[in-house]
Amino acid sequence: MEIRGKTISYSSYIKSRRDRKEKELINEIRIMEENESDDNINQIQDKKAELQVIREKKIEGSIIRSRAKWLNEGEKPSNYFLNLESRNFVNKIIPRIEKSDGSVIENQEDILSETRNYFSNLYSQRHDIEDIDLEREFENVNVPKLSLDSSLRLEGPITFSEASLVLKNMSNSKSPGSDGFSAEFFKCFWKSLSPLVVRSLNHAYRIGELSITQKEGIITCIPKEDKPKQFLKNWRPITLLNTSYKIGSGVLANRLKPVLDTLISKEQTGFLHGRYIGENTRLIYDILNHTEKNNIPGLLLFIDFEKAFDSISWHFLHKVLDFFNFGYSFKRWIKFSIQIFSLKSILGAIFPIS
Repeated sequence: MEIRGKTISYSSYIKSRRDRKEKELINEIRIMEENESDDNINQIQDKKAELQVIREKKIEGSIIRSRAKWLNEGEKPSNYFLNLESRNFVNKIIPRIEKSDGSVIENQEDILSETRNYFSNLYSQRHDIEDIDLEREFENVNVPKLSLDSSLRLEGPITFSEASLVLKNMSNSKSPGSDGFSAEFFKCFWKSLSPLVVRSLNHAYRIGELSITQKEGIITCIPKEDKPKQFLKNWRPITLLNTSYKIGSGVLANRLKPVLDTLISKEQTGFLHGRYIGENTRLIYDILNHTEKNNIPGLLLFIDFEKAFDSISWHFLHKVLDFFNFGYSFKRWIKFSIQIFSLKSILGAIFPIS
């Protein structure tokens, strides 16, 4: 946290100095142009070039904060990016909330309290499915499970090569977590930071708990398009995690990828490498055509789980890992990586989840 504080202080100093220099250059150029002569034309051009460098730096910051996916390398559309940055800020403001009972909240302190309660309930553990016995539920179903050899390949401490691969594949210009350090920062200083990061993750495994910053996330809310913004359910929560945590979770994800095709049935056509979700769309059309052609009665059911990824039970997840024969080490990594997490809303509401 001391590094973060000094970084913020240094960045503020640089910005203040740059703003002051920009004003000085504008004033100098104005005075020189009022008294333009053959002797100072080159000086004016030099001052303008210096001013352009400063303004390009400001535009670069606006591009990052605006989350723009492209950049015109010719004429810099500075107003576009500055307006986009401003628009993104406004889009994150929740001016009023309508509760389920129809009452409306407009006071910012009450909005923070309602936001805290909403997300705390959303991310809290559910206890109504803890007693499910998966072995009994699937005793007559041939469900594929991990072999001992496959399970063992997922075990063990995080290695330098695994962590380096994850960091290398991380996208740049992404929002950092609460510590303020982006993937670019880690890439730049990876030679010095890598031993510390890998050791800290493996130390967390040994004691069964992440460090304070590693288990802290910031929730930023993005409004769903064409949905009333006064309802919290119409805001999509995105959690900003610290890069060191994402390195650890990325290693676990890479270990898991090779066995997913074995465990997940072929009917699941989406979100897996080598599978195409459009196949199920085609299958539905074929089924509808077949039933209509042969006069076969049927039922088409569409189920949408609200906040599906946010509301999954961790206890149930542990049962799933046991059921599929995941080993002790991998289960331990998963368990402490998702439990006892602390979330902070970008609106200012702070709450724990467990």
